[in-house]
Order: sequence, then C-alpha cells, then structure tokens
Amino acid sequence: MRAHEVPELYEGDVVVVSSPVVSTTVARVSHHHVHLAWPWKAKDPKSEFSWDGTVAFSRFAESSEWRNTPWRFKCDPWGLQPGDVVELFIPETDAVVRSVRRLDRPRDMGWLPRPVLVLGFGTAEFAGDPEAGFVIYCDTDEPITISP
Repeated sequence: MRAHEVPELYEGDVVVVSSPVVSTTVARVSHHHVHLAWPWKAKDPKSEFSWDGTVAFSRFAESSEWRNTPWRFKCDPWGLQPGDVVELFIPETDAVVRSVRRLDRPRDMGWLPRPVLVLGFGTAEFAGDPEAGFVIYCDTDEPITISP
C-alpha cells in the first residue's frame, strides 16, 4: 500500500484492515516459524541492515506473535515445507489507530521502497492487551486495504 492511498488517519480512529488472498513461497521452516518470501518488498542494497527477503510467522496459533500481525494462513502452517506455495490473507479486522508517524525522510528498514508512513494498530479482539498490536509500513506493494 502506498502512503498516498491511505486515508487521512488520526489516533483513535476505527478502521477495517484487510487483504485479499495472496500467494507466496515458503523459504524455510523451523520448529517455531514459517519464513515466507515477501514479494512486496525488495532488498535494499544501500541499507545498513541485512534483510533476507522473508517474513517469519509463528506456527503456534496461540503464540503472542499472532496478536502482532493481521496476516493469517489459509492452511495449517505445520504441514508447510520449503518451496511450498502458501496462501495468506488479512480477514476484515476492526482496528483502532494507535499511532500515525509521517517520517521526514524515508526510513532504512533493509527493504525498498523505504517507508515514509508508519501506522500502528490495536484490534478489538485484544483490546485489553497493551502489548498486542501491529504496525503497517506503508509505501510497499503489500495488497493491504485500510477503510474507515
């Protein structure tokens, strides 16, 4: 999602975050995580950080990590192996805007494009847990929709 596509948001706004089903490839697995190739960002060759092009997801649905991502698997992550194609999506999720950060210059995160808008969210499901929430770095091609 590109920053110019994001509606004007303020802390406390209630929005719906969603994504259609998208496919990507399993890069590697460990006992705790499935690492997925993340095709919506590219490695930044000029970065101070070494991003490997993957995003890790816990294999444990009860893990606190699941409270910190809106993405969900369409399959059981325990059956996945490197090279498998996996489908992900963000179900329509009611979320409260916790923070809106417009950066003076693009932030070096290890990937391109470098974000200039960072949005923090909490969900109604975990409203009582101040540690639960997720961040969306805008300015990527991730197929995320945020609707008021």
